[in-house]
Amino acid sequence: MAGPSRAKNPREPEKASGASDRRTGADLRDEHGGAAGNLTANPPKPNATDSQRDKPAPKTDPQAVADEEIMADAPREPQEAESAPPSIPSAAAVFSEDPTRAATATPVLPGHVIANRYEVLSVLGEGGMGIVYRCRDQANGEQLAVKRVIPPPGNLAHDYVMWFYKEARALAALDHPNIVKAQDFGQLRDGSPYLAMELVSGASLHELAHARIKFPLIWIVVDQILSALAHAHARGIVHGDLKPSNVLVERIDGEDPRVHVLDFGLAWLRQDAHDERLDGSKAMEFAPHAGAGTPGYMAPEQIQHEMHHVTGATDLYSLGCILYRLLAGHAPFTGESKELLRVHAFDRVPKLKLAIDAPEDAIPFVTQLLAKKPWDRYEFAQNARREWAKLKPPTLPKVWDFPSLARASDVQAAAPTRRTGTRGPNPDLAPAPEHAPGLLSIRPSPLVGRDEERRKLQAICDEMVNGVGAPHRLVILVGPAGCGKSRLAEWLCETMHEQGTMVPLRARYRKLRSSVDGMLGAAAHYYNFERTDRDTIERSLLERWRVRRDDKNGRAWVAGAAEWMKPVGGSSSDQPIGPSGIRFTLDTLETRRMVIRYTLRKISAGRPLLFWLDDLHNGGPATFEGFIRIHNEETDVKIVMVATARHEDVALGTPAAERLRQLRDVMDGTVIEVQPLQPETTKEMLRASLPLDDAAVEEAARRSRGNPLFALQQLHAWALGGNMEFLNGTYRVPPEVLATRPQTTAELWDSRVNSVPEQYRTAAVAAATLGGEIRRNVLRELIASLGMAPEPAIVALQNAEVLIPRSSGRYSWPHELLQEHLSTQLSVRPDKERFYRAAAAALLTHPQANTRRIVRQRVVNLIHAGDHDPAALLLFDFLQRGWNGAREPLSTLSDLDLLKGKLTGRMLALKNRWQAEAMRHVGRLAEASTLAELARTRFEDAGDEENVAHCLRLQGHLLSEQGSSAEGLELVRRALRTFEEQSHVLGQALCEAVAGEIEFQLGDYESARLTIQSGERNFAALDQPVGRGQCLLLLSWIEHSEGTTDRSRRLAQEARNEFERAGYRLGTAQADVSIAHVEHRLMNFHTAEVGAFEALQTFDVLRTPRGQAACDRLLAMIGIDTDDLDMAELHTDRAHKSFIKMGDPWGVMESKLLFCQLALTRHQPERARALIEECSRIVVEEAEAKQHYLLTCAWYEHSRGRPERAFEYIEAAADVFGPRIRAGDHTPHLLARLSRFNWPEHAINRIEAWRALLNDRARRKVS
Repeated sequence: MAGPSRAKNPREPEKASGASDRRTGADLRDEHGGAAGNLTANPPKPNATDSQRDKPAPKTDPQAVADEEIMADAPREPQEAESAPPSIPSAAAVFSEDPTRAATATPVLPGHVIANRYEVLSVLGEGGMGIVYRCRDQANGEQLAVKRVIPPPGNLAHDYVMWFYKEARALAALDHPNIVKAQDFGQLRDGSPYLAMELVSGASLHELAHARIKFPLIWIVVDQILSALAHAHARGIVHGDLKPSNVLVERIDGEDPRVHVLDFGLAWLRQDAHDERLDGSKAMEFAPHAGAGTPGYMAPEQIQHEMHHVTGATDLYSLGCILYRLLAGHAPFTGESKELLRVHAFDRVPKLKLAIDAPEDAIPFVTQLLAKKPWDRYEFAQNARREWAKLKPPTLPKVWDFPSLARASDVQAAAPTRRTGTRGPNPDLAPAPEHAPGLLSIRPSPLVGRDEERRKLQAICDEMVNGVGAPHRLVILVGPAGCGKSRLAEWLCETMHEQGTMVPLRARYRKLRSSVDGMLGAAAHYYNFERTDRDTIERSLLERWRVRRDDKNGRAWVAGAAEWMKPVGGSSSDQPIGPSGIRFTLDTLETRRMVIRYTLRKISAGRPLLFWLDDLHNGGPATFEGFIRIHNEETDVKIVMVATARHEDVALGTPAAERLRQLRDVMDGTVIEVQPLQPETTKEMLRASLPLDDAAVEEAARRSRGNPLFALQQLHAWALGGNMEFLNGTYRVPPEVLATRPQTTAELWDSRVNSVPEQYRTAAVAAATLGGEIRRNVLRELIASLGMAPEPAIVALQNAEVLIPRSSGRYSWPHELLQEHLSTQLSVRPDKERFYRAAAAALLTHPQANTRRIVRQRVVNLIHAGDHDPAALLLFDFLQRGWNGAREPLSTLSDLDLLKGKLTGRMLALKNRWQAEAMRHVGRLAEASTLAELARTRFEDAGDEENVAHCLRLQGHLLSEQGSSAEGLELVRRALRTFEEQSHVLGQALCEAVAGEIEFQLGDYESARLTIQSGERNFAALDQPVGRGQCLLLLSWIEHSEGTTDRSRRLAQEARNEFERAGYRLGTAQADVSIAHVEHRLMNFHTAEVGAFEALQTFDVLRTPRGQAACDRLLAMIGIDTDDLDMAELHTDRAHKSFIKMGDPWGVMESKLLFCQLALTRHQPERARALIEECSRIVVEEAEAKQHYLLTCAWYEHSRGRPERAFEYIEAAADVFGPRIRAGDHTPHLLARLSRFNWPEHAINRIEAWRALLNDRARRKVS
């Protein structure tokens, strides 16, 4: 039977009989007979307190989950106390009204005119959120549907209005033949918002399902649904309530049936296409509705309120339920609403049994759609559509066999419900005063023209998808501000997502940095983690990445990714352990990059990535170096990078221009100049944005000079000034307004600030001190400290759109230029110091006050206030706390640059000391030595004994690393005596760790053991796991050198546990290579090789030269000991180059000795002799290198037929350490090789006795 006309998006009831029998909202039931109102219409109940925390993760045992838990409201993101809900953007013409007014909204009867434009003909449906009318547009005579929200009384009115606004925004972003088009939007004087949409007709899939339709019709319906979903998902919109009654099928003579996907009223926006630069209105945030959906069609992640897992795959689960019902003749599960929720959440879906003539391959397709985890379904709707295309019937009928459906012409001929003609005007149905007309404020900027640029971008991506050309491509879109570069990049991301061929990731680089800039924001958005707590992130990644309980390495990656996306802050040892069971600290820039690249590989999962690098010219040197590293090292991941850059910011000779040039040269990138639009194209864009009269179009195009952003800003400026009027179907701007000189940007900003009540305007200036992302509690503290009432001041800033609410308790600027403008104003105020000091104090209340970003913001404010010494002390205190745990030397050097030229005396000495500490860690030993000496001299002049001691310790460490261990040890011992006199426990522990290491290198094991054990106890008393772990590692090396391998292994493992407790990845790698040395000592060569390679990979990623060289040297020794000479030569060469670069004489000698041993193995005596002579000229103090040298000489002498001379070298080697139980790490293996040579009896007896002593120690279990 033919179904009557329906609007595309009415929230309308349905029932199993004909669609002509409508029900009112009071009679609504779900498709299974259960009450569904609470699940599909009612908004979530407000939280009892704003500080309510997230609920625990859902239980996985279905029997253990109570009905109340399944049906409970969704947990919300923890909110700060007294955080206000997001305001409704004024630019969308939705203004704040008394929430009780909507409860008595003006009744509308046929003949009434809505918004002075839409004459009501009849009611199409009602229920849920409001009423849908069939109307005639008086501007053009066409019929359309107008949906009007009737919110309930009380506080829930706000939620209803916001849901409706999101529906309008969702529809405005979509342009697809299977999705209705939005035509107008606004709010009536009685407070109710309305949305005008195209009118469509057809029978619902709910009706057709009862007719057992044939597979060809099912195939074409599902194909069109998937096409519509692909379009919506690519624009960040998840339907969230897909079910048979939300799908209309329309018959069109001579064509295939057309599907219309209905009801985006619950659409969940994961991103917002509106350009905030136009009017300052806030972007909609992704805030799923608790309980949204219909039992029987809700995905498990919806039922369990796992909103971070709601993606396009959520809609695919709903489609799987629909398809199961069509193919099987019944739903996968039946029962009451609560039972349906439980089984869909936890029970395995019964195997599909086809009830109609359909391909068997449809069964696995439906099974994948109904996977419990969203990542086990298809990620892109287009991927599912490609699989579905394989099931396409060989021929499709010319005449479709299903119940007759309403035709499009039937809609126009529908009989009115009363005599034609309008009733008298009703003032309450007139439009409310608007800031922007119709959909102008919520529709994304239209993309017109740019055909050549689009063709080039599409071709590059197609080549990448097809495996043509290099694995990485770079395109830089360069043009003036507002010319449409970002719109082009956005179009490309939408296109590739809709095609399902690439994974788009948007990384934004703003001049005023935010915590979600760069790849962090891109990854957090991809995973839907923007508003998710740390534990939830870890749980989600453990599942998504399929990490087993026994996979410690996989869990470490999860912890690292979670720390990157949601840092805990505070000292590493104080961090709570999350579901991964591992602490992870991003202690160096290299560690951070390692985590970023691993996360990107997981996102890719073998698919090409598309990076949209917006405003990349604002990125710093580390950002560009990171992309170059990705290009050089991630060759197995296909990536297209599309960067945008403004002409004015990349002028020739600027640092940004140089960085972009270097990146382009390295990646052989393409630069596309985005030119201003031609006048006619600009006019086309303006007409696509709004039905404007010709005079306004001409003037806006003339003023824009081809810049699309400026042209659209002009429309908004006219609208916001109340200078647009709707007349005869078009918007008109009065001639006197068109003739007025346009305002400058500064004047526009000032006019916005001047709309704030005078007593609160200084709050706007003060807010500029808090950065690009502002916490509500910090803003309140700042405003109160300046003598203003915080709450009305914040409301005033919101109403004037000086600050835009982003989420609960968070604000940002509508444009970074506004913050820059206010910052400039503050900098010339005579009382500016008061503002900066107040901001530095207020930032102490920030939830992440101990993180580097907030500390830097406080330091910058104190510097602006002229408080240079307090700023320095704040930074030095932060560095001290940070270096007691994880260490980030490059970030430390960047932090210290803030103080350049601002310090003198003792403060300057402290800065020099910290610079020296950081430079030692990055291998800049000469510079570090100079700065340490300079700092020490200044501290001596100031009589600061404590810091003199710190400098002595540092200088001693540097000397030992440069080959002067004895001299360095003396300096460290001097420092230790000072700290002991002052009872400075931390200073003692630091000195004891360094002194013990040097003593060990010099072969004084007894003294080293006592010194290090004392340091270990002091670090333990201070609860500093990194320091304690380093001491345990040193003790492990001593035990290893004495042959007590069992104890050595246990100490190294204990050290590793301490490093893991601190999240110190460099330390865990050091422990791993130490354990590999133990296995090497025990002749377990395969295990040693595996461990050394794993540690080397970590050191490579961390860019730690000393660790890399240590692993290469161990692998070279393993190669020599197992006669794998190619492997030995490769790693000896790598180690030698590293030691040469570091200027380490011990390492240079050790690597030359390995080259010599390779020459002896290959019977190259002349080369071996030359290398021995080179080693004899190297001055080393370490006993280990001396012993290895003497044993290599013995090997050489024996190869030349001089066994007695060789034996003399062996005897000398045995005495290097004193007691013969002590030996270098390669000594047992060299002795094993030498023992296989022909020796006089007395010689072989002495050699075997030494070997037995070492081997007995190796196998003895020592407690």
